[in-house]
Amino acid sequence: MSPTAADFSIEAGAESTLPKCECCGGVTRIVRAFARAVLLVRWTVGARHDAEVAVSVGAWCNADRSPRRLVALLLRQQPNGPAFMVVDADLARWDDSSLLGTALRSEDVLNTPLASEVFAILDAAGAADLRLANWHLS
Repeated sequence: MSPTAADFSIEAGAESTLPKCECCGGVTRIVRAFARAVLLVRWTVGARHDAEVAVSVGAWCNADRSPRRLVALLLRQQPNGPAFMVVDADLARWDDSSLLGTALRSEDVLNTPLASEVFAILDAAGAADLRLANWHLS
């Protein structure tokens, strides 16, 4: 049975303002959240380009890093709501992706139990973390 958002409890993590976006000059924010994974979301306020999302699934704290897997996604605001697209994690711009785990290619994620888990985590985060407010980022 596939996991659902109800299977995950979301804990809000740190929030930071990054240097202005190189392409549009807008304020860029990054928020962190925790479930059975570490969730990182980076977006430029008011920009028309996609937000970047990283979901690192695996053990944390003092646990062995080796089983961690990094799934990267782009979040695009569509007229009918937000849409996520899994992308190759090794092409994503996360500072220390080795800490986040093995960078997975999109074809290694799509149509797998891991994809179901990642999307359930995203559903839970969008409902529980007010900074992500159902993924309508501002």
